[in-house]
Amino acid sequence: MSWSPDGRSLAYVLGGRAIALLDLARLGADLDGAASRIIKNATGALPIESVAHTPDGSALIHASGHTVERVPVTGGAAQILARPEPMLAQRDGAHRFL
Repeated sequence: MSWSPDGRSLAYVLGGRAIALLDLARLGADLDGAASRIIKNATGALPIESVAHTPDGSALIHASGHTVERVPVTGGAAQILARPEPMLAQRDGAHRFL
């Protein structure tokens, strides 16, 4: 979970399959669930593991496996910030990695 810098919303991971944003200002008056909305759904087999707000509150940073992405709180396309590189290893004749 992550509180927005202004304290008005709370981002959380929903069952490992989505990131949701809860608008705390709407929560008291709106009990039908409209105060919470999905920002991003998981796209691969790996679950979304964590979420944090950027310092200015305009985006959320989340991790899924070894990939780290940035997604605007208004929704939209995610920007990949870090992705694992494939390991290029070979074995020699003595079963050691080169």
